[in-house]
Amino acid sequence: MANTARVNATIPRLIPRVAFELARTDWHYVFNTFCFGYGIGYKFSETKAGSANGNFLGLGADSCERAVVVEQAQAPGLLITNGEFVGRWSSTNAVCVEIAPQARGKVSLNTD
Repeated sequence: MANTARVNATIPRLIPRVAFELARTDWHYVFNTFCFGYGIGYKFSETKAGSANGNFLGLGADSCERAVVVEQAQAPGLLITNGEFVGRWSSTNAVCVEIAPQARGKVSLNTD
């Protein structure tokens, strides 16, 4: 038990913010990015200028309350390949991928 308490004390404080937020971007390519301990790892949202579409390869979000949140995407969609998404450690309500009902674009999750 003493070892477990010591290990848990070294885990960094979790950050209740967004690590990566993408709104209006056309045919964006994102390669090998990673975040740890955020409220939201990757957020795809919409501004007055619009929302995102693109190719996202090797995304990683560990110990996030929401690893990927898609509020909106352009019609061509989001292609996420080889993503590794882990919910918040010891959480009972963490979600790895959350897609809002109003999202227009297709969201594709691929392994290779």
